[in-house]
Amino acid sequence: MIEDKEVVMMQSAYRKLYEVENTLRNYIAKHMTDYYGPLWFNKAPKLLQRKPPKALLENLYIYELERSFLRIYPPFKDLPQIFYLHLHIVYPIRNRIAHCYCLTPEEHVSLSNSHCLLLSYITNP
Repeated sequence: MIEDKEVVMMQSAYRKLYEVENTLRNYIAKHMTDYYGPLWFNKAPKLLQRKPPKALLENLYIYELERSFLRIYPPFKDLPQIFYLHLHIVYPIRNRIAHCYCLTPEEHVSLSNSHCLLLSYITNP
């Protein structure tokens, strides 16, 4: 039997993951629009002579956001290493949540800490 406290913890974890991933998408879209203009999704890859992402921004997984945008384009060059460290902490936790595995208390704390730090960077200019 699944305990109520486990369900509550997983609801909280999913909410944090959802908030990080979707706020990150919004952050990318805003900064790319500011830098390249409203047609950035097609314009930016051509300017940098890169292949465009394999899917639209809203359909990319969190690790694809890093690989396809954050590590490549100038608007994100000032993100500190600690940002990427916490982003990488989220990846395996994201996979556990996506496959409906219960997080350990330690994983939940790690997610909470990373959630706070990541949102502080992507919601404050």
